[in-house]
Amino acid sequence: MKKVILTGLIILTTGLAVSLKADETSIHRFKAHGVDLTHNEISDYPSHLLGDTIARKTAAFRALYVRRYSTSVGFSNTTVDIVKPAIYNSVSKIDSYLRKAVSRNNMCHKEAEKHLIKCLDVAYLAYYENTTELEAKLKKVRDAKQLISIFDNVVIEI
Repeated sequence: MKKVILTGLIILTTGLAVSLKADETSIHRFKAHGVDLTHNEISDYPSHLLGDTIARKTAAFRALYVRRYSTSVGFSNTTVDIVKPAIYNSVSKIDSYLRKAVSRNNMCHKEAEKHLIKCLDVAYLAYYENTTELEAKLKKVRDAKQLISIFDNVVIEI
């Protein structure tokens, strides 16, 4: 009887551990749907430490996620609304982390550019998708390296 109970507990805990591990590494898939991720049509954008490509993608990302509304009451003339704030804040945190890493020579320019391009492309496509699971994961994580790994696990289907 003890062996049956012990075996049942082992199977139960092993199954639980496997399901938790699968949840941590689950891959999200986003389809490009013919979206041009180069953003060559953008002509007016601020410069970026990691180059022109990142500057264009960042400008497109911010134009998509940040909504500004003019108001007539109160001290401020505009109201800012951020769509999908978990994704927006995560990409902003990653951008800040990678800028600091490159300026402190903790990471090479090409590696930081590769990570940020992936994060910006995923965020741009995530705008058009149902991202409740991804947003829940991003809300739980505070470390920029873990945020980068979450974005790296997302598959972009062209």
